[in-house]
Amino acid sequence: MAEHSSKETKIGNAGSKQGASLVIIICIAALFMSFALSMLYTAGLLLSRANRRLEQEDSYQLAQSFAQVIDHELTGKHYKNPGDVDVPPDSFYKYACDFLNGRYGEYDPDHPDQTIFHYTGASAGAADQYGSIKVRMFKEANQEQDDEMSGTQTLGDSYNQDILNILSNQIHRFDFTVEVTAEKNGVSHSYDTEYRQMVTYDVSFTDGNGASVVCERETGGLYYNSVGGTPVDAGTEIHYQYLPETIFECRFEKAY
Repeated sequence: MAEHSSKETKIGNAGSKQGASLVIIICIAALFMSFALSMLYTAGLLLSRANRRLEQEDSYQLAQSFAQVIDHELTGKHYKNPGDVDVPPDSFYKYACDFLNGRYGEYDPDHPDQTIFHYTGASAGAADQYGSIKVRMFKEANQEQDDEMSGTQTLGDSYNQDILNILSNQIHRFDFTVEVTAEKNGVSHSYDTEYRQMVTYDVSFTDGNGASVVCERETGGLYYNSVGGTPVDAGTEIHYQYLPETIFECRFEKAY
């Protein structure tokens, strides 16, 4: 009887050890599973952040690239007048000149949507794959322009070059900002470039007595009544006035 009890005790102890081992194995397995899930979550989080950074870089590169295209259009092609035959009617240069000339309304900071140009650079289907581009333009009149709009000069013995310098004088008319915003997969980046609009105006001349004087633009010669008429003598005081309603040349340069 005692021998049978001893055998049952040994069997019981063996079963307890096996049960404890099984519990330990399950705990270790759960620990490894928890660690594996944690690693998967961390990897997914890192991948998500990497994709987000990649999308941010894509939108930045897209905005910068399009801004460079616009910059070449405004400064690299050396256009002189939006009405010239070599300027395409749909060029950004022509649109910018028309915008600054008030064709689309004067900029009003209280009503920006009415005076800011919005341009989408991709079709609806392409936007999903390549992103979308929007361009906004702002303008601010150069407050110092009025000081340059008129002047007085006494004609020297060879004054033609002085008159030609007056005719070709480029005046800083507007500060002009182009903001390019690129958006891809909900991530956007904006790239701003500031320009100065430099223009050459038509000019009217009068002498010191207020008599009208006609200028021959090709030579800088000054005459009374009409070109080829009575020339204006050296020593005459001449008053000149720039006429902003007539622009002969328009170009853009970066503000900095």
